[in-house]
Amino acid sequence: MAKAKAKSKTTVNASAIETGTAIAKYLSAQDDTCKNMVENICQHLTEKYPSGHVETDGVSDVETIVTTIADARGWPQQNGKDTRSRTSRKSEVRAVILAFWELPLASEIWREKATSYEWHDAVRIARRLPKVNNNCERAVNAVLQDKRDKTQKQTDPRTTVKNFLDKFQRLQTRNKDLIAFRKSVMLAAKKNNLL
Repeated sequence: MAKAKAKSKTTVNASAIETGTAIAKYLSAQDDTCKNMVENICQHLTEKYPSGHVETDGVSDVETIVTTIADARGWPQQNGKDTRSRTSRKSEVRAVILAFWELPLASEIWREKATSYEWHDAVRIARRLPKVNNNCERAVNAVLQDKRDKTQKQTDPRTTVKNFLDKFQRLQTRNKDLIAFRKSVMLAAKKNNLL
């Protein structure tokens, strides 16, 4: 006879659920700026987890907190599974939670160097921190450089023209004049190495 496997129940820390509920309230505060939102989340986590690790009795509370936030915010599920939107939002919140110890200092450095501070900036910094051994200055500099690179890439006129021509080429129409015009534009673009 095969032995039946005993099901192991994972214990859920009530404090982690309270923390998740509190953070969900911070995220839903419409009047808060990103700075206040991130500071409130980090301050709350610092009070609950003074060791700098989001765990209780050696067991991580991160997933419990993240799932509680997702449920409290009403992030959608489909057939009991997380949607892409829910998965993405949970990932962002998880990154901020895991970086709560360093994120206030990194946020301060960011505000000295950048003109705006948005939620996605905080998430990018939080995700970059582990890659640079939690060095706040290096994480902020790397994220700022990524933003500069992205801006340069977007404003390059050749890229803009190429993107326009790609969309123009895929345009679906039966108008003979437009078809002829599209062919002549595409021919000129190829002649001038724009495609």
